[in-house]
Amino acid sequence: MDLPHASVQPVVHQHFGDSEVTGGSQSFAGYAGSVHFQYQDPLHGLPRADGATFNSKELEHERLCLPGTRTKILHMVEQWRVDPQGERIFWLSGMAGTGKSTIARTLSRSAYEEKRLGASFFFARGKGDRGNASRFFTSIAYQLSLWGAEESGLAQSIRKAMKEHPDIASRAKRDQWKHFIEEPLSQMKNQPANQVVLILIDALDECEDDRDVQLILTVLFEAENLDNIQIRIFLTSRPSVSVQDGFRGSLQIVYQSFILHEIEEHIILQDLKTFFKYELSIFERNVV
Repeated sequence: MDLPHASVQPVVHQHFGDSEVTGGSQSFAGYAGSVHFQYQDPLHGLPRADGATFNSKELEHERLCLPGTRTKILHMVEQWRVDPQGERIFWLSGMAGTGKSTIARTLSRSAYEEKRLGASFFFARGKGDRGNASRFFTSIAYQLSLWGAEESGLAQSIRKAMKEHPDIASRAKRDQWKHFIEEPLSQMKNQPANQVVLILIDALDECEDDRDVQLILTVLFEAENLDNIQIRIFLTSRPSVSVQDGFRGSLQIVYQSFILHEIEEHIILQDLKTFFKYELSIFERNVV
């Protein structure tokens, strides 16, 4: 029996002779059984790094800042994040163990709950795709496609880029940035003047290839040219040579920074007091 031809769309409800299309699947009443065509959004085909987002299953047990701790830096970053006149980039630098990732997770959670987190990526050396930049840009693009409202055109622009560049995931990372992130963001429309979106990148120095560290910084600096959207990029890293060289190499870029291990001693002592008090309360509850 010849089956009638029908195009499949994500949301359709039409009749073709004795066949019916509903919600992206098609069944034929005159056929011995049903033939179903399920719509698959091509965005789900973007390669993504497992466990790289702040709220991934892999990171769900990592701590946030305790209430009453890190108040100075958190207030400073929050003020920067929501300021329409603020610099595009904030670099939080600090030695290992100073709490950069905890601050990054706390900021991510806050922005996420306000629907202002466009994307996050937590690098981790030796943790598969989180240890390199092979899926960095496609992971960011996928998250941005979920963040942007459909009427903004962002997701559709990324779908179009995938159609026009089907092999882009295997191409140079700079091209991935251009076609999957920079151009779709530049084409966004219907954005409120005070809408600020955050892209957060934690532990950039944990990226295993220093050349990719330099590349990531170079293209992120190009976000300065996106004048149709209020974008903020928050970076954390140790003061590694590769990251410092990346910032020094873009002297025209204005950015805000904070060196975490140079914070005042009395603030550190107060945070430690709060932390130990919290841990002691948990210990006492467990003993009882």
